[in-house]
Amino acid sequence: MLCNIAGEILLVHVTTDPADSEECIVQMLRKVISMEKKIEQLSDEDRVCVNNLLQQLQAVVVGARITQSILLITHLLTTQVLSSVCEMYSSSQLSVVVRDLFHCLAKDDDLTVQVEIDAAAFQQCEDGFADDGMSTAALY
Repeated sequence: MLCNIAGEILLVHVTTDPADSEECIVQMLRKVISMEKKIEQLSDEDRVCVNNLLQQLQAVVVGARITQSILLITHLLTTQVLSSVCEMYSSSQLSVVVRDLFHCLAKDDDLTVQVEIDAAAFQQCEDGFADDGMSTAALY
């Protein structure tokens, strides 16, 4: 079922080294964003850390899947959030937040993380906000 939602969707590509951690990270992210029961693999301290880091992202992570990398599907509610995420990406702060989040989820402080957002994706969000500020989402 397709429906319109307020805001725009921004796709964030994240590669990790070692890449074998990606499946675990995506599974943990899915549990966190779906508000499933308490995630047994995370301590209370780690849960607080994950929630704080997700809030620092400002864009709401609404999905995650593995393509050739981890694809974070984020929801931006306002142009101010888009601007903030763009600034965080330009200053590498977004990479730091995602790195810290993935370290916590994978329980691997040696994990390296590279965050990429295509300039066209930022432009598509800007254009979407200029048009009607609505995105189409598939609900399953």
